[in-house]
Amino acid sequence: MVNKKVIPGINDSMTDLERLTIENEYLRAEVAYLKKLEALAQSKQVKKKKP
Repeated sequence: MVNKKVIPGINDSMTDLERLTIENEYLRAEVAYLKKLEALAQSKQVKKKKP
């Protein structure tokens, strides 16, 4: 069974290209968010290590 994510803005009446374009934009935003979150977590660790 495949675990499908519900991506806002996608509906059944869209073409494959439209759905893939929206999914691509969503995934790019998700990756950017996770990178920023990771950078924030790392910067907090660095601040804790400094006396």
